[in-house]
Amino acid sequence: GTSMIRTTLGRLLVDEQLPEDLRTPGRVLDKAGISKLFEEVADKHPDDYTAIAQRLSDVGRDVAFSTGGLSFGLKHLRPAASALKHRAALEREINAIDDDVTLTDDEQEKRIIAATEANAKAVETEIYDESLAEKNPLALQILSGTRGSRSNLKSLRGGDLLYTDHRDRIIPVPILRSYSEGLRPEEYFAGAFGARKGVLDTK
Repeated sequence: GTSMIRTTLGRLLVDEQLPEDLRTPGRVLDKAGISKLFEEVADKHPDDYTAIAQRLSDVGRDVAFSTGGLSFGLKHLRPAASALKHRAALEREINAIDDDVTLTDDEQEKRIIAATEANAKAVETEIYDESLAEKNPLALQILSGTRGSRSNLKSLRGGDLLYTDHRDRIIPVPILRSYSEGLRPEEYFAGAFGARKGVLDTK
């Protein structure tokens, strides 16, 4: 008998542009998957590489035009629930450090930085996972390799957390609010140091 293959319209549109030997059921076309697909095209069909790449590009353009692609709105910029949870916990921890009269200013700053750094990776990962689960177009752009990074998403839906000054010293003022929410004055001034340093480093 014949077996049924489950697929999607998107996969059919992509497969239609590929030679038969590259039509792989279940292929995931995220950043890594797209890179692997083009490596296979170059390896197995080098003479047709340009034409295949053009056809796939046409499919992507047509689908983006007809569906709105990865367009996003204000609701996609709202603070992530995971970011708000981490923020509340970190604010409690920072308040406890600030209230500890046995610590010197230097010790307080070091503890605030350590507490913030300890949260950074978990916040970034959880915001990305939460956004993917919500099918947030910003996260889907990152998944596809089109644009952006997990760190960018953290800035948009969480916060930058820490900056360094022009001498590479960490500024002990955590940025706990996101760009979409707007920063508190002290966060803005700390961020201004980091942004300026980033521009100078790039130049």
